[in-house]
Parts: sequence; C-alpha cells; structure tokens
Amino acid sequence: MLARAPGATLAFRGPHDLASEGSYHRALACPGLVGSHQPQPGHRSTAVLAVPQLDDGPEQMASWYSDAMKDKLAKVFPVAVGAAIGWVLVYPPGWLEQLGYVRYAIVALLALALVLGATIMVVLKNLPERLEIVPLETPPAGTDQVDALIGRLAELGFGPAGPLYRVEVSPAAMLRGMVHQKLPIHAAIYRTGTLPAVTTFDLVSILSDERGGLTTTPEPRGVSLPAFPGSLRQAIASTSLKALLDQHCAAMEMLEHRGLRWRRVSSADLITDMQRAIARHRRAFVTAPIRNALITIWRSATGRYPEARPLSQQADLEPRIQEILSGRTVDAGQG
Repeated sequence: MLARAPGATLAFRGPHDLASEGSYHRALACPGLVGSHQPQPGHRSTAVLAVPQLDDGPEQMASWYSDAMKDKLAKVFPVAVGAAIGWVLVYPPGWLEQLGYVRYAIVALLALALVLGATIMVVLKNLPERLEIVPLETPPAGTDQVDALIGRLAELGFGPAGPLYRVEVSPAAMLRGMVHQKLPIHAAIYRTGTLPAVTTFDLVSILSDERGGLTTTPEPRGVSLPAFPGSLRQAIASTSLKALLDQHCAAMEMLEHRGLRWRRVSSADLITDMQRAIARHRRAFVTAPIRNALITIWRSATGRYPEARPLSQQADLEPRIQEILSGRTVDAGQG
C-alpha cells in the first residue's frame, strides 16, 4: 500500500507557465480558474534536487540485496498475518477449551487485535517521517501499463518529468511523475510492489499557504485511510482520463469560487511536496492510531468509502472547506 495525500506526487521537470483563461483552459471545463497559481513574471525556481549517485560496488550490491529482501518480507507479511488469524480461529489455544463458547469471543478479540496491530504497523511503514525516493537506473519488468498511462496523460497536456523512481514504502513502489503544461496540476503514476501489482495514478493540486490540497484518483482503495486536515480527495471509478481530469478541474473551480487559491506546481518542488504530505498524513494518523486503523479496516472490509464520489457530492464538504478557510489546516512546515 502506498499512502497518498494532496501534494504527495512526484514529477521532475523545469517550471511551467500555469493556467490562464486561454482556450485550452476552457476545453478542460475550467473556464474561470485563475488566481494565486499564476506564475510571477521572471520567476525561476532555485530548488535543487539531491539525487544519490548509484554505482555497482559492493556497498551498492549489499544495499540492493537488502532492499530486495525487505520487499519480499513486506509482500509475505500480510499473508503471514492472515494465516495466523486463520490458525487462531480454527485451532484456538488449548487453555481456552475450558471456557466453552466464551472462547469464540476471546478468539475473535485476539484476531481483531492482531489485525489492528498489523494495520497500524503497515500504515506507519507507509507513512514514514521522511519518505525516501531514489531514481531507478534500469526500469523493472512489467511497466507496459505505466507507459500507456504516460502516453494518455501526454495527450491531455501533461509532460514527462524525469525517470522512473523507487519510493521506499513497504513493499517499495515504482513512481513516474508528470506536470501539466498549463494547469496547476501534477500527476503521479504508481505501480505498487504488492501481489498482485497495481498500476494507478493521482491528479494533485496544492492549495496556497500550505493549507492542503485536492487529489483525484480512479482507485477507491486510495482513500481508505482517513485524510489529514486540509486534504480533499475524490475517488471516481472511470476508465476515461479525460473525464477524471474534467472532474478534477470542476472541483478546483468550485473551491476557487469559495475563496481558495491554488499554488503553482513545478518539478523542483514536487519531492518536497510529497515528503511534506506524507509527513502530515503520519502526524494526523498517530493522533488517534487505533481509531484511524479501525476506520481503515472498516472501509476496506465493506467497500464503503465516503470520498468515492465527486467532491461536490460529499456530505461533509462544507465543514472541511470552512476549516481550510479558517487557516487551521496551514502546515507549520514540518516534514
């Protein structure tokens, strides 16, 4: 599982001019989307991306072997937890035999505790205090779906932004970033290291003053984890990238009419954006880990995701907008 959040996207490319009220903008159903995302004249980014240099020496080979082992363990861990729960349910400990039917309730509680503990462990592993991101010199096998998404996003105005990257979650995921040529939107294409692997993507826009952001995804499971304050998400099952981009633009325009403004996006800031978003998500999760883990388990088990609909149709949208407008969601800059 790769936890995601507004701003949690990678893309690496030079700064772009962002949206104005041009014809391309209107073609994407965002006719009035202007505001703080407009670049300043003469703006040039000064951010520097520090990318470690890789070699084929013994230390690099040992690091590669260690990463491979960690990925294998991460893939086996959910299976092992499921097997342990099944074993406890079918073959309860002998000392419970004398308790009669009460033992079933005790075993169920033990199983719940095991699931809860495993969920918290996996979530925290995927929400590290500082997310590590390294370039992939050799693309792994099975990237045909990633390449297809890159081509389809390019047709909608997104430009490729650097090579493939490895995101150090559990198990590690592959990621390719893209930046829209005109709109304040960047895209992240993910291929998870899970069994089976899942290829999906996010469209992300970031609110000014680090108040939060908007994420649109076609994958409902991407919103199973409770969002952090300021994070607005919509999971819309659709096979049409154009339809998803239109939905994202419509949500951006609606929020701008409510007084929110969008920050410009550029490749120079996107690693920092992702690291900040993951760190914010972690801080929000650990404020109530048991409650948040139970919500995650419930959503995953029932398939009920409150954010699996367009933003305008979400029942609790108004108080979340008011919270953002009040300034209470402004990030202090940690992470």
